Amino acid sequence: MLNASAVATPLRTPTTPAHRRLRTQFGAQPESSRRSTPRSSRKRTSAAPLTPPLPIGIVNVTWRLYRVTPLHALDYSERSLKRMGRALSAFLQSHTLRGSGVATHLPDSDAAHAHAIDSNLSASISTVLELAISDQDSPSLKIVVEQQDKGNWKPAVTLLLCSVGIDLDQRPKPEGDMVELPLLLTKGPSALLKLVFAWIQETFDTCVTEQHLHPSDLAWAVSEWCCADVDARAGDHRPLDLTYALPDVAQPDLSTISLTLDDSTVRNALSQLSGVEGEDAILTVMQDSMKEVFHLDLDSCRLARVSTFACLLAGSGKLKLLETDPLFSEARNVLQFLTFVARRNQLAQDGLAWR
Repeated sequence: MLNASAVATPLRTPTTPAHRRLRTQFGAQPESSRRSTPRSSRKRTSAAPLTPPLPIGIVNVTWRLYRVTPLHALDYSERSLKRMGRALSAFLQSHTLRGSGVATHLPDSDAAHAHAIDSNLSASISTVLELAISDQDSPSLKIVVEQQDKGNWKPAVTLLLCSVGIDLDQRPKPEGDMVELPLLLTKGPSALLKLVFAWIQETFDTCVTEQHLHPSDLAWAVSEWCCADVDARAGDHRPLDLTYALPDVAQPDLSTISLTLDDSTVRNALSQLSGVEGEDAILTVMQDSMKEVFHLDLDSCRLARVSTFACLLAGSGKLKLLETDPLFSEARNVLQFLTFVARRNQLAQDGLAWR
């Protein structure tokens, strides 16, 4: 990996309209995804300062992203949640005690690890209300599976099914007894997670799919969270880090290029972009600067990972929410954007237009 630090490098604005769009060589994103995306800047006054604190264990943790189709017959009552927790515990116990059963629910790559799962498992399911940014948001659902280790119960996997700002998209919600929680955050060993996925799919007649992010999704995140407000607390002034994946034909011994810019450099670049349209404008400024100063042409490279002041996102589907000024609740804004992406991608998979 090549790291090009541009902390003290002045950035230049693009000079032609063509330079104001990021040119991606690895597939096209649906045009509608650029026309309609939730803007967190529109919600800062509504989300702050009355929103409750974020639940413990949400930020500064690396999650893997999945998307989920609508869940059928999900009952939020306390009695039902306890019953589902017991059902999941029994499901995990039965499938980890009999090795042949595990293999039927896991790909071959994970079946070899199935016997390593301790059969002494206990699951709990609860609601999380603090992530909502609207009174129409469905409560998020938290699933925790614990394993007994030397007499103590410790979390083995955690899953968080989210619906953050879904009504603000102005898209219809599913009718009937279906509940839409399209975004799934997970952490823990994949073998045990896949067993939980199997239970979720069987219980709620739903489908769990890995959620990857297109380079244009990462570009949008950069445009939204590239730097904190000038009057934000000191801890929020984090550098912007961009990682590009090089084409295979470029240099066999060089797979990625990482660019790092400090907060003040990015803010100075933004001040030069007044009136410039396009969510990729800031990226184009950086690309042009790298080409001029370091002679690096990034036009043929794919944006693979971004680290902003609010979050770390990877195209492979990894997320890390970073702690920011609670007044602005940026974590909720990031989750709203990812909820939007999950719904959009699911509609595209189903062959439906996103208008």
